[in-house]
Amino acid sequence: MEQPFYIRNIISKFDPESVHHFILGTLRFTKKIPLSESILKKRYFFTSEKVRVKIFDLEFPNPIGLAAGFDKNCVIDSFFQALGFGFYELGTITLKSQEGFARPRIFRYPENLALVNQMGFPNEGIDIVQSRLEGKASLTPRGLSIGKNSSTPLGEAFSEYTHLIAKSFPFVDYFSINVSSPNTPEIGKLQSRDYLKRLVDDIDQANAQQAQKLGVKSKPVFIKVSPDCSDQVLEDIVDILSGRPLYGVIATNTTQDKNLYSRKMPQLGGLSGAPLRAKSTGVIRKIHQFSRGSIPIIGCGGIFTLQDALEKIRAGAALLQVYTSFVYYGPKLIKELARGLHGEVERRKLSSLDELIGKY
Repeated sequence: MEQPFYIRNIISKFDPESVHHFILGTLRFTKKIPLSESILKKRYFFTSEKVRVKIFDLEFPNPIGLAAGFDKNCVIDSFFQALGFGFYELGTITLKSQEGFARPRIFRYPENLALVNQMGFPNEGIDIVQSRLEGKASLTPRGLSIGKNSSTPLGEAFSEYTHLIAKSFPFVDYFSINVSSPNTPEIGKLQSRDYLKRLVDDIDQANAQQAQKLGVKSKPVFIKVSPDCSDQVLEDIVDILSGRPLYGVIATNTTQDKNLYSRKMPQLGGLSGAPLRAKSTGVIRKIHQFSRGSIPIIGCGGIFTLQDALEKIRAGAALLQVYTSFVYYGPKLIKELARGLHGEVERRKLSSLDELIGKY
């Protein structure tokens, strides 16, 4: 599943989105081959007691997760454990299907280890996803990223999120609330104090209603924030989430910070990859400081090496997510990161990865 240089060279000649769909199709086919998951898992999956993480009663066999956006329509789902991931996030899903922006809308910048996307949440809608996932268990925590439809006025977005919670509740382990996509009109305003307070209150109610209906506990909720938030917005987010025992933060989404774009990146959309690393780490550090470590953080943005992963953990992240580095380097990277973290814990004679969180 690694991408040797000659394969990457061939792939680079084609439209990135077409390549992405080809890879998803290949994985979907591979999943149907008898023993394929066990063979791949033996090759790529790594876990140990030293890198196991427990948050919100969820057990993560290793802290490396797949960020939302890779499998938008949930077509290969649990196969991600075979590729090495300790957890994975599907979506982003909206209430109604939507096409997103016109193609081309994904742009590669391999010399910068970066991607720029102008997707706009293209997906088949929650009803299709619901039918695809119902009754299918996952061996690792499965998250679902949800967002508002592009055409939905901001004042109506709250009911969309609660409907998405209700429809997806039975088949996910946690929710990722996307309020920071740079490609969806007005969605970033949902990070502001008044909007976020109302949204979180509504989500709490929908979450509790579904839990009571099914006789289970409410599901954990992560708010996915922008790397472009001001310190005041981050403080407000922390204040709103503090005291809510099932809330965490994913830091961060992609950025529109023009200072991080090189001259070779004319397309302005959501920038991910290596240029985002330091900025996302800075947001993690601030959230950890503002919350005094009380809010669990999933660190995301520019993780390509063990040192990148350690930087995020030392800043305050308990779990990590990758996307762009997985696109460029494949599942071999996931195992390298997980094993590297195990080695770091052993080298420091610590009992678990938890002892590194926030120690910067």
